Amino acid sequence: MKVTKSYLKRIIKEELNVVLNEQEGGMALPQEKMDFYNSDQFQASNLSDEQIQQAVNDSVSIANASKEGSGFKLANSITRSAVSYTMSKNEKDLQMLGQTADSYNVPARIPYQAVKAIALKFDQANKGVNRSNVSDEENLSQIEQHVKRFI
Repeated sequence: MKVTKSYLKRIIKEELNVVLNEQEGGMALPQEKMDFYNSDQFQASNLSDEQIQQAVNDSVSIANASKEGSGFKLANSITRSAVSYTMSKNEKDLQMLGQTADSYNVPARIPYQAVKAIALKFDQANKGVNRSNVSDEENLSQIEQHVKRFI
């Protein structure tokens, strides 16, 4: 068997990826990002729009690294939880999201804080707005549009 240069490069690249994944604890994210997500700075009240979007994207990446296709399912779960939690502020919505994230090997804190931040951003944007005369359908539609900005 003739060993080509491209074959050697591919083998080296594959082995390097294995080593890097092991060093990063098998996570799909660099350790610096995981440190941020585990820090006190990563709180719903502190997050910018970009950080919320990045947290959602990183959650999806971790899920996909765990099992291909899981990221799409997790993104749907995050969307449903964000809409539901924004409407009701019911912590059970977040508990269910946490369980779903855990099942995809995603630290639950990441999507949990992202969803809380999405709801907080909606409340801030509608501060002082009398929502009592807004129909449930219109309210739901506005919340869904708001959530789509982040997911």
